[in-house]
Amino acid sequence: FDCASRDNLGNYDRGVGVITFTAHGTWLNVNIDADPGVITFTPLGDYVGSVLIVADPGVITFSGGTPDVLMEFFKSNWAKWSDIGNLDFTIWKDNVAGEMPLDWKGWIWNIKKHRNKPVYYGENGVSVLTPSGRNFGLNTVYRIGLKGKNAVAGDDFDQFFIDNKGQLFHFGESLEKLDYSEYLNDLTNPVLSWDAENYLLYICDGTYGFVYSPRSKSLGKGPVNITGIFSQSGTFYATSPAA
Repeated sequence: FDCASRDNLGNYDRGVGVITFTAHGTWLNVNIDADPGVITFTPLGDYVGSVLIVADPGVITFSGGTPDVLMEFFKSNWAKWSDIGNLDFTIWKDNVAGEMPLDWKGWIWNIKKHRNKPVYYGENGVSVLTPSGRNFGLNTVYRIGLKGKNAVAGDDFDQFFIDNKGQLFHFGESLEKLDYSEYLNDLTNPVLSWDAENYLLYICDGTYGFVYSPRSKSLGKGPVNITGIFSQSGTFYATSPAA
């Protein structure tokens, strides 16, 4: 009993029973849903003013029938595709919709269209899926993950990303290492923004900022807080969390 606690009516020093449950055995990847358990103690016999009881810890045993075990994996590195022209990803007998694991572990952080193929940027690699009949062929072009979830930007033809070593890459016709790790390795959770109109890449993390020009192949200092760039109706916009 915890004598320095309040009971469920708010009364102090009434003594609150404390029961500790210990689970034995091996835990699997399971989900257990249950309502809160309620245990009610009812004293029997005549009231005695003061009693000291010394006893070993009580054991409560739960028993039940054969359980239904539901195991569902996260599939954090799985790619999925739907039926043609449909947002339904259910895999039917026609096998048009489907799914497959990538050959690196970890989460997929970004999916971008690169020419006519989807590119998967993630925690431990960069992979391209190539259509092959009703399925896709897997081509992992890089086996080091990105420096963060937002460390990739670009359009359908030119994409850029920073790996977790701080190296900048350009993915155009092929994968090209630009490096600049001596500057970019100090970035924390970098955000890349692609200015397709002016053909410039903005790299920021709130403390450091850089601008890369693919035309001149040069890296220079830039604003530190750009988080998005786009143009609409002839007007150029840049987004930022702070002025």
